[in-house]
Amino acid sequence: MIREWEKKDLETILDLGTLMWKEGAYSYLDFDRQKAKATLNYLMENPFIGMGWVAEKDGKIVGGMVVHLTKFFFSDQMICNDLALYIDPKERTSLRVPIRLIKKAEEWAKLKGAKEFCPASSVQLKSESVAKLYEFLKFDKVGHLFKKRF
Repeated sequence: MIREWEKKDLETILDLGTLMWKEGAYSYLDFDRQKAKATLNYLMENPFIGMGWVAEKDGKIVGGMVVHLTKFFFSDQMICNDLALYIDPKERTSLRVPIRLIKKAEEWAKLKGAKEFCPASSVQLKSESVAKLYEFLKFDKVGHLFKKRF
């Protein structure tokens, strides 16, 4: 089941965020749970700029997606970006859950007047599979993401 997030989900969402951090490309950075909590709280309290959904299985949250709206730097029109899409590794048995989360985010972005939804894959978790998933969902692959650590 996919549903909008609620305040009661926050600690579980943060637990999943910790798993994503440990598994991904940002694990060399500190994970500040309080900062992440403050950001998620802000988005929960301001649903006109951010939204999240959780995926439940047998009453347990097993994944989720968080997005936010912002204006293009050159225009007052809106773009929707994702902050996270994550599924517990034990639950990555099909594409049904991520597809349903992405579709919810797309619907929300359209309702909010976004001109486009621009998710990214920057944590290096199954990057090729994620790219194929977005291409399957008719997203255009645009540009590249580059990083250099200091």
